[in-house]
Amino acid sequence: MADGEEFCTSALYRDNPEWADVKPVYPTKEEDGAVRIAVTEQFRDAFAYLRAVIASGEMSSRVFLLTEDCIQLNPANYTLWQFRRELLKKLKVDLSNELKYLDDIIMQTPKNYQVWSVIAHFHSFTKNELAFTASVIEDESKNYHAWQYRQWVLRHFVFTGDDVDTAVETELSFTAKLLFEDPRNNSAWNNRYFVLQTNNKLADPSTVDNEISLAKRFIEKMPHNESVWNYLA
Repeated sequence: MADGEEFCTSALYRDNPEWADVKPVYPTKEEDGAVRIAVTEQFRDAFAYLRAVIASGEMSSRVFLLTEDCIQLNPANYTLWQFRRELLKKLKVDLSNELKYLDDIIMQTPKNYQVWSVIAHFHSFTKNELAFTASVIEDESKNYHAWQYRQWVLRHFVFTGDDVDTAVETELSFTAKLLFEDPRNNSAWNNRYFVLQTNNKLADPSTVDNEISLAKRFIEKMPHNESVWNYLA
């Protein structure tokens, strides 16, 4: 527990007036007797307050910060990570910041199964959200909110992975499918440009040539299509 004690920067919660309204839940004598583990006073204090807020159902910003202290003290606690995940949803925390936080924890404890499990959950989340927005867009191809959310997921999760080129090709194929269905779909053209610009693909002359050739194919079939002309501009 020495490492946890070093990482934890907060004072004892029992001495913090902002937590005076919470009655900490310490392990019972039976629990202490069943599993004897030497812990620091900081550990005992923080987890007593964690148990209290879990029992009361409090989902607040101060509880979110409490989980950070607890994670530094015991990053392998499954219940703690599960509770933090529920807080993320409830408080609508920026998930890109959470991924950066997870990176820091991984650097401290690279063999921590619980952290890797949380990261895997985010990857599952990404696939689900892309599938979800695709279904919405298929029903309403110019749904601004769906496109905006899809681009947020792409920017913060998909295009930050190891195989960016494959991710780019997959998204370009998705937009191409929509454009062949409706060449006037300005949202799809905008998304195509977003994908290329975000990943610095427009600096590649061959990519630019391919996009010009694609646009010309649409112009030949529909010369008065403003969407494709705007894309070329």
